[in-house]
Amino acid sequence: MRLFLAYDFESTIVSEIEKISSFLKKEFKDNPNFTKNFKANFVDTSSIHITLKFFEDEDENLIVNSLRNSNEDFSLHNYDFYLLGLNAFPDKNQPKVLVLPVYDEANLIEKNFLKIEKILNSVGIKKETRKFKPHLTIARIKYCNFNSFDNFNYWGKLIIYESDKLKFKLNKLKLYQSILTPEKPIYKEMYEF
Repeated sequence: MRLFLAYDFESTIVSEIEKISSFLKKEFKDNPNFTKNFKANFVDTSSIHITLKFFEDEDENLIVNSLRNSNEDFSLHNYDFYLLGLNAFPDKNQPKVLVLPVYDEANLIEKNFLKIEKILNSVGIKKETRKFKPHLTIARIKYCNFNSFDNFNYWGKLIIYESDKLKFKLNKLKLYQSILTPEKPIYKEMYEF
């Protein structure tokens, strides 16, 4: 079973993320640099979230019981976070994923991630090998002639609000099941912490 731990967003920010996503879709469709040399799958903004940890094949009960029995508070709903601007993983020269990084001045999301890693590692679940960077994924690039991005002027900008940061709050930490379908993945909420 494919599972992941994530925070989802309060509904007010989702419409703003949709504006950014729609703007980018139009830019890629209308820009001749992208029409023949680029294909991306945009994330359904109604299910957008910040993933903390992905599990390819772990026992759901082990995850839930370990985190629940830890008596840790993973709630972040009293804090403000910000979207900083468009970026890419692994980098802007050869982007595979388009993301909006999350600005978290007190590193609260990362602190919760590290708590979760420690708790789950104590019951035999491997730690992540990559450095944790809170972000939300806008699109996954399927094909790209990377020269297409030579004149792409939106890195680091929020497109709609070029000089503003978008402020938001997060909902509770949740465990989701990811069900792959030919059209798109479906995320089924399994447990809320």
